[in-house]
Amino acid sequence: CCPRVKVGNEYVTKGQTVQQVHNSVGALAKAVYEKMFLWMVIRINQQLDTKQPRQYFIGVLDIAGFEIFDYNSLEQLCINFTNE
Repeated sequence: CCPRVKVGNEYVTKGQTVQQVHNSVGALAKAVYEKMFLWMVIRINQQLDTKQPRQYFIGVLDIAGFEIFDYNSLEQLCINFTNE
C-alpha cells in the first residue's frame, strides 16, 4: 500500500506495510467512534437541559469493572462491556 501524503505543495508517496495500513484503519475507526460518542453525549445533554443550574450527564455504573477515571471514553465502556 502506498498512500500519497501532501507535504507543503507537493505529494509524497509513503510506503506502508499491510499491518501499518490495518493499524491506521483501526485508529481512524476508533477516532470516528469516539467523536460520535462524544457528540451523542453532548446532544443528549442538550436535550435534557432545562436551563436550570444543573449539570446533566449520562452515567453508566459498572460495579464489576468499576474504576475511577477523570474521563471515561467509549473505549473503556466497550472494554467493560466485553469483560462482562
